[in-house]
Amino acid sequence: KDLSYPRDKVTSSPDPRSQLLKPAQPDHIPALLSKAQRQALHNATRQTVSKIIGPAGTGKSYTITSLALDRYLQGESVLIVGQNNENVNIVCEQIESMLGQQDVVVRMGHTNHHKKLKRYLKDVLSGALSQPATPKSTQANLLQQKIKIDKLEKRFAKRCKKSIRYGCAMWKAQQYNSPLNRFGAWWAKRATLGQDNLFELFSELTQQQRIRHVALSHYISASRRQRLQQVLTQHRQQLSHFRAAIDTSTTNQQETCFDQVDYSVLLKAMPIWLGTLGDLHRSLPLKAELFDLVIIDEANQCDIASVLPAIYRAKHLVIVGDDKQLRFASYLSKDKQAKLQARYDLVDQDKAFDYRHINALDLAQRHIQSQQASVQLTEHFRAKAALIDFSNRKFYQQQLKIMRQKPGAQGDYPLNVIQSQGVYHHGKNQQEAVALLTFLRNKIYHQTDMGLRSSIGILSPFREQTLLLNKLITK
Repeated sequence: KDLSYPRDKVTSSPDPRSQLLKPAQPDHIPALLSKAQRQALHNATRQTVSKIIGPAGTGKSYTITSLALDRYLQGESVLIVGQNNENVNIVCEQIESMLGQQDVVVRMGHTNHHKKLKRYLKDVLSGALSQPATPKSTQANLLQQKIKIDKLEKRFAKRCKKSIRYGCAMWKAQQYNSPLNRFGAWWAKRATLGQDNLFELFSELTQQQRIRHVALSHYISASRRQRLQQVLTQHRQQLSHFRAAIDTSTTNQQETCFDQVDYSVLLKAMPIWLGTLGDLHRSLPLKAELFDLVIIDEANQCDIASVLPAIYRAKHLVIVGDDKQLRFASYLSKDKQAKLQARYDLVDQDKAFDYRHINALDLAQRHIQSQQASVQLTEHFRAKAALIDFSNRKFYQQQLKIMRQKPGAQGDYPLNVIQSQGVYHHGKNQQEAVALLTFLRNKIYHQTDMGLRSSIGILSPFREQTLLLNKLITK
């Protein structure tokens, strides 16, 4: 009966309770989100346990950052944890970058983070950070900016459709030169002329989005200062109790100080917390449903035992990871696991608590009942098409959309072998150098025609060959 609701859910213990969070508002955070990322924000509020699946480079950390800021704007608390500091650091940096300031989140774990937290609390209690801030942008102004951007997006989409229609009509007229096709091309051109310039419209839209993102960042920052000031005015003693708790040297003293803290008040002043799974006990009590939302990053790398303390602190839970990526490595023997299961009456639940083979992501997938609670991120922003294509075909059923792919670059493979018939003489190969320059010249001409431009580096193991290439390029 002491289990939190998310823990009941992921361990198959039925419980009729359900606590909905405030509705998500994706348009109120300074981020451009895909349809899947927006759905992830809504799932976090509607589903007690939800998951976000996606390979590296699909924006999982960006989605986690957006989740945290969305809950923050709703006055709710968020705990983000992972198996190691690298993943958590990425999210921390993105939150601070999105808002343009530091000390936005409470970072737990490392001794330096612990010292920084104590220093921050000292500054807050001394009044150094309690200056009230007035939002530079009101909600009404932000709404007007959103309406303007929506109108620009509709104009841009309409202009794109006309340009595509014109391009298709021109191609058809060139391929099949008939009076009907020539008339279609003329009519499409006539409908396109006099319209908004596509690139100027895109530039205006991008500029308005930047302006709104800056305004949203200022609004969130000012809101944070106002909440902090409110807590200091009405509940300053709670911050003092918490600072005393994390400053104690013994566990018993810390637990005594933790019991004096009203965490509903503390989390209003400091609503976003980040740390590794092994760091929670140093800064937070083991209190059921302490946070409105707990996010476990790279859950495929987390064992069940490590995530239970984090899940216990959650009202709602979001599991993030990818079952195609590296899993956690277990060094627990099969016999040892069997003995532990027998000792704690878990023999009948050996499949649910199979520490050796089941990670946190597996556990969530087994107990999520609604397909709507699962979101797959498929827009890949990191690798070029030629590099990610193998994984896309072999593991992701061609579902990944390569966002860095450019028109005309489909055949631009990362490796080309060109055979030349020259021979080296005194460290130089004239024919090889000419073949290389011919290849580069054709590549540059092709990219220029497509409106593309790339940097070029040339390496040779021979100094004389390098001097020859430099001479030929200069000519």
